Amino acid sequence: MSTKKLAQILICAFVAPLLLVQTSESASGVLSQRKITICTNLKTGYKFISKTEKCNERFYETRTWYEKGAAPSGTPGFQLIEMTTCTSKGPAKQYIRVLTTCNPKIQTTTLWQRPLGPPEPPSIKSIDMDSFGTATLNIIPPTEDGGARVTSYEVRSNTDTIKSTFTPTQINAAKLSGLIPGTTYRFTVIAINAAGKSLESVTSKSITYTPPPPPVQVAPVQTLAGPAFTLSTSSETRRVNTIATGFTINSNGGAIASFSISPAAPDGMSFNTTTGAFSGTPRSVGSATTYTVTATNTTGSATQSFIFTVTAEVISVAAVSGVTVPIVGATPVTTVTAANGYTGTITWSGSPSTFAVSTIYTATINLSAASGYTLTGVTANFFTVAGATSVTHDANSGIITAEFPMTTWTLGAVGPGGGKIFYYSAAGFNCGPTFSASGSPTGGKCHYLEAAPKTWSGGSSDPRIAWASAGNWLDWVKGDQNFLYTSIGSGYLNSLDIQGQTGNVASSSAAVAARAYAPTVSGVTYSDWYLPSYGELFQLYLQKVLIGAEGVYWSSSDEWDSQAIELNFDDGTNNPPGKDEQLLVRPIRAF
Repeated sequence: MSTKKLAQILICAFVAPLLLVQTSESASGVLSQRKITICTNLKTGYKFISKTEKCNERFYETRTWYEKGAAPSGTPGFQLIEMTTCTSKGPAKQYIRVLTTCNPKIQTTTLWQRPLGPPEPPSIKSIDMDSFGTATLNIIPPTEDGGARVTSYEVRSNTDTIKSTFTPTQINAAKLSGLIPGTTYRFTVIAINAAGKSLESVTSKSITYTPPPPPVQVAPVQTLAGPAFTLSTSSETRRVNTIATGFTINSNGGAIASFSISPAAPDGMSFNTTTGAFSGTPRSVGSATTYTVTATNTTGSATQSFIFTVTAEVISVAAVSGVTVPIVGATPVTTVTAANGYTGTITWSGSPSTFAVSTIYTATINLSAASGYTLTGVTANFFTVAGATSVTHDANSGIITAEFPMTTWTLGAVGPGGGKIFYYSAAGFNCGPTFSASGSPTGGKCHYLEAAPKTWSGGSSDPRIAWASAGNWLDWVKGDQNFLYTSIGSGYLNSLDIQGQTGNVASSSAAVAARAYAPTVSGVTYSDWYLPSYGELFQLYLQKVLIGAEGVYWSSSDEWDSQAIELNFDDGTNNPPGKDEQLLVRPIRAF
């Protein structure tokens, strides 16, 4: 037997057992349907006809083919697939044909066909999730492939953010990456063959990607160096109540956990236990004190020393407060108002209980520095005293001598005769019964005019009195020129001249009434009151509010034999009336 013939026999011998043809006939005996099952190795592509009409799904793909013209109704068509069969010329690629006769020259075949359509939906067996956000879907292929091999699968997520297509393998599994942490996903799978896509599979169970927590970072254990530091300065001297610079820390060793100082920081100063800074404004004087600063950490401690001195503040306010200028009748002050860094006492020359008039007083002021202050550093004659004509003291001393001007009565003050002072002349003026430079009660010139109170006559206001009595008075008045005095200080002489007349004048005139006023004050009787001259009356008018006067008043100055000078305190006019008119009278005195 030739080699060629032997090959033909072997091929036919291989094919002959594959003729597993299932035949079914109708009642009339006409062939209605025949089919065969072809198994295709998923790895090598090798095809063979199944003897059991089944294939091992793990390694093979199953295809069911129908004889041409015998496909079930409703199938979308058929596809011819090549495979190696027995021919007279050896193996060749042909359509699937089942051999009924096989010899070197003649072979009879039957053409088979397979229905073609989309596969049935696959299913999702399980989902696995790793810690990197990758999900693995384990897919179960469809039970029917629709007549054509499933070429790919398409996976979709409910969020539409995950969509993947992959080719079937021996183990049908899809890996899906890029899952967003915290997002819940559900998936479906579609099988795809040459005829189209299957329906979506049943939705998978829900799965949420929860990334693992970050690994705990364990800091390497380091050995801490011991503290070491220096101070920005080693000492400071500061005046009390002024800002101190203090010191700062310069660390040049291991990290410092805290600082401490001993002894405690003085009043007004603070110490920061975190930074070690020493600062503030000292409030009290202190001698040079050594402070120990300690820096500490877990390894140990280190120290530095600082010397701090607080000196007293030199008194810097010159004006001595609380010392008042002597005023006649006032009680002397004996203490200095506590302020400006000192207190003090005052003694007065003559040790008066009240200040007398026309007296030059000297005050000796003894200042004492308050706490935190010192007189050391005060220059000579540094202090001032308001109202004093001279102020002297030594350097670094608080003993001050202050001399004041001669005391005077102030306008409106109660004078020695119990009335109110309404006029003052520093130069002085002639006065008294002689109208001279020695006419004052003390023998010199007068400096003040004092008005009696408006109740001087015993009533509630000044009385109304005629300048002279009615009757035969014109002749003697006309010939007396003394009554013409109008200047300040002349009223006393005028009143004496009027009082010395005889006849109708003496008994009830304004001048006589004024001269009769003689009050006793502090045991002293003052009988030098008189009717003011026109010049004195005008000064009284200028202080009418001060002395409480209004209306028309008589002066002691004569105008004519039948008239004398008066002054209207309401408008400042004078219209000499007859001497017998009843006008207001206010006595005055000069001293």
